[in-house]
Amino acid sequence: MIIKFCKLTASFLWIPFLLSTSFEIITFSDWIYKYNWDRNNISEITNLTIQELDKSAEKIKVYFKDNEEYLNVSILRDNQNYSLYKQKEIDHMTDVKHLIKLVMGFQRISALILILILAIILFGKLKESKTNILRNILLKSSIIWGTLLLIVLISIGVNFNKTFLLFHQLVFTNDLWILDPMNDYLIIMFPERFFMEITLFIVLGFLSIHFLCYAFISSMKFFPNYSK
Repeated sequence: MIIKFCKLTASFLWIPFLLSTSFEIITFSDWIYKYNWDRNNISEITNLTIQELDKSAEKIKVYFKDNEEYLNVSILRDNQNYSLYKQKEIDHMTDVKHLIKLVMGFQRISALILILILAIILFGKLKESKTNILRNILLKSSIIWGTLLLIVLISIGVNFNKTFLLFHQLVFTNDLWILDPMNDYLIIMFPERFFMEITLFIVLGFLSIHFLCYAFISSMKFFPNYSK
């Protein structure tokens, strides 16, 4: 009974755990922001130096993990500090921070649960092959979440703009995310193409980890102490 519950729980948690892990890895990587500056000519469009852009991105990443309520990013002009973002942008980033902390919280909790389940499977006395149990967990998780992921990926491929819009309408309860692409630095620095490509990188990261784990589990048959 306990093993059945563990297998079912792991099957439901595995794919969301991997997606949230990939999300965190990509979101807090330096290279994704540097790629964005070059890819979308952000320095030229904003008249900000690469150093200023890097500093802004670093402050945003720190803000997502600290306990500060509001984002504070300033630039030096004529020996005076000016806030890079308007109040509406700052307020929107508060909402974004809450969402990211929620994702990271889920990732931490699901990681602990999955580690506990893994320990029960690996060190318990089971009739079924441990390799088969772990492999089936990954396969069932793929089946459970596969259809939803496929629908989302098709929607992104067909019309990312509409999918991106729908995401904001579903996730945010206000209109703070509706920014001016001509005047608001937040959306100028992080245009729609940035989000489309970061989504692609997150999916690629998730798939890579998923298949590597599946390959590793399949190789466990060469370690009789753990595969039986």
